[in-house]
Amino acid sequence: MEIKKWLNTTITRRDAIVATAKVGAAVTLSQAITLPFATTAQAQDTPIPKDANGETVRHSACLVNCGSRCPLKVIVKNDRIVRIEPEDAKDDAVFGEHQIRPCLRGRSSRWRGL
Repeated sequence: MEIKKWLNTTITRRDAIVATAKVGAAVTLSQAITLPFATTAQAQDTPIPKDANGETVRHSACLVNCGSRCPLKVIVKNDRIVRIEPEDAKDDAVFGEHQIRPCLRGRSSRWRGL
């Protein structure tokens, strides 16, 4: 019976405008209040370590449009990509933690690496 009563109520244009203004005020107020745990963390600038050859390792993802976004380790020397290797952070010996390796197409496309 309560549903019929609710469905048969009429709403005026004034009621709709007042309700919309209340919702807008509530949204505006909620955006103005900052929560202590909602602050954005700022990362520190850390120098990228270089090895003896002057090569640096940067991490990227394979973007050859197959949809898997395989992780890549991109070796860079003098701001040029020297080679691309698969990411080797996971241990295949552990059950359920297999390594996602990029295909040869993803590993050979240097121009999309960084």
